[in-house]
Amino acid sequence: MERLIYEGEETVMDEEMQEFRLRYYLREDLRDLSSGRCLYGIRIVCGRKMDGQWKTEEETAEAISDSRDYVRFLLEKFRRGRVTPASLLELVDEEGQKDEGKLPCRAQRRGGRDYREEIQVYRGREACCE
Repeated sequence: MERLIYEGEETVMDEEMQEFRLRYYLREDLRDLSSGRCLYGIRIVCGRKMDGQWKTEEETAEAISDSRDYVRFLLEKFRRGRVTPASLLELVDEEGQKDEGKLPCRAQRRGGRDYREEIQVYRGREACCE
């Protein structure tokens, strides 16, 4: 069962000074009803007005991780960077290779209670467990 959770929006101007809106969603996919296990992903929707009508483009990176905190960290990073649907999948792949899909160990030991704390730890790039 899929659920989309709205996480934020950015308004951007392109080279032709046309306004478009980027909406960012956390995608929650319940995989096992008995355990409540979920996998999390990101959906980005780009909307722009063309010829008097709103046109949309979207992309979804499904099942990035079972860590909601990690995916929210990526989503916030992408939102601040104004990532568009066209580059979402490539950036998710790059992040996965760079970070091996995990938050630093200190964040893992704390139990992932508040993703904002996790982001601060991640930004600090504290040494990971060996």
